[in-house]
Amino acid sequence: MCFFIACSGSDDSPNLEEETLISANIGGVAWEATTIAEANVLVITEEGQRFGFEAYDEEYKIKLAVYELDSVDGTLTEQTYSDDINTALLFYYGMGNDSFVSEHQPNQDFGLENNIVIDITSSTPEMISGTFSGTFYKKGDLTGMDTPEIVEITNGIFRNVPFELHEFSQP
Repeated sequence: MCFFIACSGSDDSPNLEEETLISANIGGVAWEATTIAEANVLVITEEGQRFGFEAYDEEYKIKLAVYELDSVDGTLTEQTYSDDINTALLFYYGMGNDSFVSEHQPNQDFGLENNIVIDITSSTPEMISGTFSGTFYKKGDLTGMDTPEIVEITNGIFRNVPFELHEFSQP
């Protein structure tokens, strides 16, 4: 009599072989950041922590932040963050010479229900990965460009983004 046993498993840890990437569809057009200006986790002892990054190319800049209260270990809980207290996603148009301007704001600024969603899929002491999406509404005409009234950001990905850890203590 012979027995064959096969096992398979799932490993949700980050694939460190994959390159760092920040990309999204902005208004239905594929976009990929060429520069990550900053990525950090700020930990305030006994208060909480914040992960954030700023990434851009010549056309667009995106700033993203996730706030987590009651955790101060430098890694964020792998979960979905979707309220206006714990998430921030900002979107800017490139004006040339590393200059950016925002004509659109997330919908919570207009008293509507927040639809910004940031999902942390992997968080280690060295890097973080996840997804993001949101809707932005035009607030003015600051660029002189013809921009739409509503901009949807979909399929946002940040993968293996290394960050600096900064720790502070409350006085």
